[in-house]
Amino acid sequence: MLRHLPKSLPKMPNGAFGLKMAKFRPKKKLGQAFLTYPPIADQLVTALSLSPEDEVLEIGSGKGILTERLVQKAKYVYAVEIDKRLVLQLKEKLAQYQNLEIINQDILTYDLAGLPRIKIIGNIPYSVSSQIIFYLLRNRNFWDIAVLTLQKEFAERILAKPGTKEYGALTVIFNLYTEAKKLFNIPPAYFKPKPKVLSTAVLIKSRSEPLFQVADEAFFARVVKQAFSQRRKTLLNNLHASLRIDKDELQRLGIDLTRRAETLTLAEFVVLSERLQGLIKSA
Repeated sequence: MLRHLPKSLPKMPNGAFGLKMAKFRPKKKLGQAFLTYPPIADQLVTALSLSPEDEVLEIGSGKGILTERLVQKAKYVYAVEIDKRLVLQLKEKLAQYQNLEIINQDILTYDLAGLPRIKIIGNIPYSVSSQIIFYLLRNRNFWDIAVLTLQKEFAERILAKPGTKEYGALTVIFNLYTEAKKLFNIPPAYFKPKPKVLSTAVLIKSRSEPLFQVADEAFFARVVKQAFSQRRKTLLNNLHASLRIDKDELQRLGIDLTRRAETLTLAEFVVLSERLQGLIKSA
């Protein structure tokens, strides 16, 4: 937990680069909100547990508050930034570092296949949080650990437990492939411009193997999403409507389908998916 946070922020650095950054106007469509408080940046980088042999992918390098710390600890840093204005300024600011590549690209189109196994860090734009999480899941074989700053409500969704209102399809699919824990909350005052909500830093570890073996991962994801498609309806009604399977057939699966999706554990969803697939194949 963060303790004894000061009420005021440190002043911006002097010099040409500081003036450029001070005059920088964020683009609302990119959801830009830049971390400004150095001690929080220190804690985020520390949470990555970097060694001199580690290579790091930074999602959205922004004004470089994390980047300048990463290049001093990691073997190599790939800083992906969608805003060309920031890329040009960061190349000027961090020109002395030979272990840094600043890439002007949308992270969702960036191919990790050519990189060594990496660690990941980033302050994630709230508007694309889901897309980035699923991007990381698709590329889970290329990274070990990620430290992400997310909107608090979104972080609660990936950390949720069964039976809670935050628990959903994202939670289930995410937990099959990764494990996560909350690090700390970050107040709006430590970003510029200030977001309207709290942020939460989360540590995510990619599992070497899925927590449970699933024969068809695409079908599993489809079942989970359909089960949550209308939260107030039972599993029986949601699965009947989406999979077009007769209700009498579904009730022979040996699973209580009068329950709602948010009451099922990950293990129960795996069993449900496997039995549904067997039912479809035997039809």
